[in-house]
Amino acid sequence: MSKSTGKQENQLKSTVLLNEMFHRICSGAWPPGKPLRLENLAREFRVSRTPVRDALKVLTEVGLVTQKPRSISHVAPIDANTFFDMIEVRAVLEGLAVRNFTRRASRVDILRLQAYSRRITEAAQQGDSSACVRAEVAFHNYIIKHCGNSQMHRVLNPRFLEVFIWATAHKKESDLSAKASFIEHQHTTLLEAILSGDPTHAEQCMHKHVYDEISNSTKAKEFLDAEVFAAFPEKEAQRVL
Repeated sequence: MSKSTGKQENQLKSTVLLNEMFHRICSGAWPPGKPLRLENLAREFRVSRTPVRDALKVLTEVGLVTQKPRSISHVAPIDANTFFDMIEVRAVLEGLAVRNFTRRASRVDILRLQAYSRRITEAAQQGDSSACVRAEVAFHNYIIKHCGNSQMHRVLNPRFLEVFIWATAHKKESDLSAKASFIEHQHTTLLEAILSGDPTHAEQCMHKHVYDEISNSTKAKEFLDAEVFAAFPEKEAQRVL
């Protein structure tokens, strides 16, 4: 097996693990304070330590896992405010990214986003959650990489995006297929805002896009406590006001 093939396999395993570990933390299956020993996780998921270490690193970066030097990792406490704060950070940063992107987008940039948007829609129609997430990460990551801010891609990296997009993904094929038209409309609206050449309008559309992902996600409803999810519209209204 070549080095490149081995690296791709580890990346795939890390992505699958990331989704499963995120699900266990957010669903409460792994409660706050639970120790996450590298060797135990590798044995449980029947993988080497490398993909486990990669997944733990991402979850630590987004605040779902805590890790001290020379110590094992633990599930971090997460409450409604923490969850909302994480969403708000993504909305603000992506809003700034698309604002700058709109000012400088070329025809090639638009064509690339349109291609990603088609992939997202096709995957949704086919009920392929993994392909849909990959295409959506690529869509958002393209905007971030080409927004003209050299630090944006470092702060809002692809793995950070992947965690949030997996959090709102529809894990059942029927759920995803049923939402295909909504998903298509979301990205078409965002593309139209970019094409309008109005940075402020594009930024507003991105904010709405991020918050709508949560509001319309069956997976988020499963992950979050009913009381927490019910408070989401009120929290968003406070943000808008």
